[in-house]
Amino acid sequence: MITAFSVAVFACGDPSSGAEAEDQAPILLEDLPARIGGERPAKVHWPKAVEANKAYPVVMLLHGYSVNGFLQNIVVESVERVQKFGYVLIVPEGRKNGIGHQYWNAFPDCCDFEGAGGDDLAYLTGLLEELDTLIVIDRERVGLVGHSNGGYMSYRMACERPDWVRRIAVLAGSMPVDREACKPTAPVSVLHIHGTSDDVVPWADNTEGPPGAGHNIVTRGAEDSVARWVSTNGCDAAPALRERADLFPAIAGDETEISSWPLCDGGSRVEFWQVDGGDHLLLNTKRAFKDRIAEFLVAP
Repeated sequence: MITAFSVAVFACGDPSSGAEAEDQAPILLEDLPARIGGERPAKVHWPKAVEANKAYPVVMLLHGYSVNGFLQNIVVESVERVQKFGYVLIVPEGRKNGIGHQYWNAFPDCCDFEGAGGDDLAYLTGLLEELDTLIVIDRERVGLVGHSNGGYMSYRMACERPDWVRRIAVLAGSMPVDREACKPTAPVSVLHIHGTSDDVVPWADNTEGPPGAGHNIVTRGAEDSVARWVSTNGCDAAPALRERADLFPAIAGDETEISSWPLCDGGSRVEFWQVDGGDHLLLNTKRAFKDRIAEFLVAP
């Protein structure tokens, strides 16, 4: 005999299928904050429809000395790429010195010129830790992009917090002159971008002088910064790939030489963009310049 229960099952299908369909629907997070960081707030830009159980890449934008996050975004347009690349963007602000210029206390080389102190390493790490309480973070895709002083700070985060920072893109910044100031305990993927005509954070080694224009910065040069990470990350000495690219419309020809070390320890990589004729500000770039930076920071 076919019972009423059996008829119901044959007619309607598995009664659990509806519940399973509901379980598979993404749970969206609501009321995510526009700022985190408490008394020192940082802006947060979210992708649309953030899911509760999905792991998201995170990018942090670090401005250069004397500017702010809004102005720095004009160079790299990280805000405009949040939706396209699906990352969460944090835009913190440096503390102000005696003349009102914002800065990061990175290495002694740059840029706490007044010796005021302050632990920006702990502050930036704290922002990542706070974000980790709000969403699921893809810990292998946490990246920083920093220009000039922000580049120095990105290097310091990579040197001291590779447990958090897995990728950095540095524009016109530098590693510290003192090689003992950076001893990372794990590989970090590094993209270093530098103009050969940079006279603020000079392209070439100027440890014997003269110092950089405006801020008296001394550096071992862009090539040294890259070479240190090639060694630290266990990459082959010679780059696996070289190419020329036209990323700056104001400079004639394929002005940028890109050297790549894609197969380094722990899946890390190193890229070096030498911008022939590029200055310190690295303004007026093509869309490909900004897209390639974002891709480096969040690619699977």
